Amino acid sequence: MRAAMVLWLVPVAVYGAEPRSPEDAWPASWKRIGPVETAAIGGLGLGALLLEVVVKAPSNARWDSPILFDDSARNALRAGSATGRSRAATASDF
Repeated sequence: MRAAMVLWLVPVAVYGAEPRSPEDAWPASWKRIGPVETAAIGGLGLGALLLEVVVKAPSNARWDSPILFDDSARNALRAGSATGRSRAATASDF
């Protein structure tokens, strides 16, 4: 009985609702997407698709050397003495 009532009321409610225009649903203070944004989104999507399809990942990773500034950062942050390394080990426990 309830199912029949719902199946009867839902179409009636939808039919009786006033149609809304896109202007009613979109807040007036929000900027609409323009052609520049549309082109940028399409370009990013196309670029991602091309990267996925065209560019193949190497079969073996090549991690035999540090990247960017790893060596410099490691050397700058490394403690120079055994005492300094011991203090750093103790401090990292907290």
